[in-house]
Amino acid sequence: MNLSVAELKKALRIRTKTASAIRVKIDKLQKQLDEIMGGKSVKNKVIMRRKVKVQRKVGRIKNKHGSLRKLLVKVLEKAGKPLRIDEIYKGLKKAGYKTASKNPKRQLSTRLYADKNLKRPLPGTFALKS
Repeated sequence: MNLSVAELKKALRIRTKTASAIRVKIDKLQKQLDEIMGGKSVKNKVIMRRKVKVQRKVGRIKNKHGSLRKLLVKVLEKAGKPLRIDEIYKGLKKAGYKTASKNPKRQLSTRLYADKNLKRPLPGTFALKS
């Protein structure tokens, strides 16, 4: 599908006109809805509901065993040797750690590499500093 620049510009103009016609219809319907609702804007209420839902999703999951830092220390102390990220993650799961992260191993690795209280005896392994 090879279109010239002129053809693309023409298609863009048509779509822009259609979009602005739809925007006019939406505005008219919004005004009618405002009149029906007694001047109260429904649009603002919908936006507020969305913000509340997003805030709930972002909220932290509270772990009964404490923070990620405390559980990391427990897992590494219990092992007594340097552990890889997968082993640490398994230990955290056994200890009851829960997270809302879509990628918990990435979250864990970010935390491990940023933590200055951990040492890396070998690449990809972590242990507590003495």
